[in-house]
Amino acid sequence: MVIRLTTLTALVGALVLTGACRGLPTGPSLSSVTVGELTLEPTIGNPAQCCCRVVGTVRNDNAVAVHATFKFSAIGDDPSDPLATILYFASDLEPRTVRAIDAHGFIFPCSAIKQLETELDVKGIAFPPL
Repeated sequence: MVIRLTTLTALVGALVLTGACRGLPTGPSLSSVTVGELTLEPTIGNPAQCCCRVVGTVRNDNAVAVHATFKFSAIGDDPSDPLATILYFASDLEPRTVRAIDAHGFIFPCSAIKQLETELDVKGIAFPPL
């Protein structure tokens, strides 16, 4: 009897928790983040010498502030094996703002990069009510 009562209690608790999640409002879409033209620039002025960085812009046209995490992969002669990957974090990107991207970290010349692959992950920022 004790085992059945415990199982019944757990089942009722799970149903209550599941029902509590219904009807919650859907948050705003975060799909309105655009990346301006990205270019590779040498850090010391000569593209044949070390090192290389990614320069461009990111724009947040969402109704809420976001954090944007970029993953830049430098592709050389072999497209299946990136030369290197760097991460760039644009935090607290307010609605309807543009911010510069200046991502350092490729420790080889820009001339070694044949292609740049970019991945973007956007997370909304939820501020607690005052």
